[in-house]
Amino acid sequence: MRNLVDNSCKHIAFYYYGFEHLLLNLYYYAQDAITKNELIRLSVPQELYENIKVNFIYKEGLPEKYFEYKPAIKKINNATSNYYKLKTHFNRNTKAALNKGFNGIRCVGDIKYEIEKTSKEKVLMGEKKLTNIFKNINGSMLCLYDIEDYIKNKIIIDDEVIKASYDTHPYVLKQFQIRKYTGGF
Repeated sequence: MRNLVDNSCKHIAFYYYGFEHLLLNLYYYAQDAITKNELIRLSVPQELYENIKVNFIYKEGLPEKYFEYKPAIKKINNATSNYYKLKTHFNRNTKAALNKGFNGIRCVGDIKYEIEKTSKEKVLMGEKKLTNIFKNINGSMLCLYDIEDYIKNKIIIDDEVIKASYDTHPYVLKQFQIRKYTGGF
């Protein structure tokens, strides 16, 4: 098993095209987390979570205790303009995971979903803060970008969102590995 995430890989972008591409890469990401006894907290649309649960967690026989569905839209929406509130939110989640016996937490957030539920401005404001917030937290943040929307429609994931993702994520999940971001998909 590859060592996908170490202490320096904290704020990671993943550009996925379709459900199968997302699942394939999440598999390695989840296996790495399970090996390290880290909780995976998913903030994605309910329908996507149900698909992940049925077609991924159950199908692959992964232990459910490592997965937690907790849309954080409302909390993040209220905290994006305040660095301290956003940091407190993630600190609290990390401490809760540690108290449950995990060694850390991996937050996974769907950017398209977050924009749909809040606004592009709030999400982009929050993204700018996450790299610094996760520097001193025993966890990481994987931000999912629906590149299919960008390529076909640019309705929610548009040029501004993609440009901001390049500017705010020091790492990218690409070809089943976390790599230092060097540009492009």
